[in-house]
Amino acid sequence: MKHMVTVSVAIALALAASPAFAAKKVKLPKSAKPMAAEEITKLYVGNTITYDTKWGKANYTWTADGKVLGIMDKKDGKKAWADGKWTLNGNEFCFSVVWRDTKAGKGSDYSPCKAWYTVGKAIWSKNTTGNGEWDGAVSDADYKDFVKGDNVSGRMDPVMATLN
Repeated sequence: MKHMVTVSVAIALALAASPAFAAKKVKLPKSAKPMAAEEITKLYVGNTITYDTKWGKANYTWTADGKVLGIMDKKDGKKAWADGKWTLNGNEFCFSVVWRDTKAGKGSDYSPCKAWYTVGKAIWSKNTTGNGEWDGAVSDADYKDFVKGDNVSGRMDPVMATLN
């Protein structure tokens, strides 16, 4: 149990320390306008994003019913999984998951938020909370990390079958 919690904490920290979260040290343009909730939902729902962490690749997908699912492909060949919920308040998208490296039991919480903006046709984001040292970081490229389609939910059962 202690090992599982340690690994789960390591996964959460890895996600917070992910280079994908490490946005450029730039400021949000003064002309930035909050992105519409419908547009933000289209970025996330039914799509997948992969964050490259020092422990492996964390893959997330978001469903229309407010769920978020994650699979961690660790560098040592092992797997971890996450599930939780997402919310959208104005232009701020938040999700909260629990990462586990066993089928059940206590895991490690991870709950980041990101606000989305437009500047003309360009899309900008700002890490608002839960992103560790990158809280407040701004990027004009984060949206490019999304790929069309759900590349996670179909892997949940096979990954769960490999865990104790």
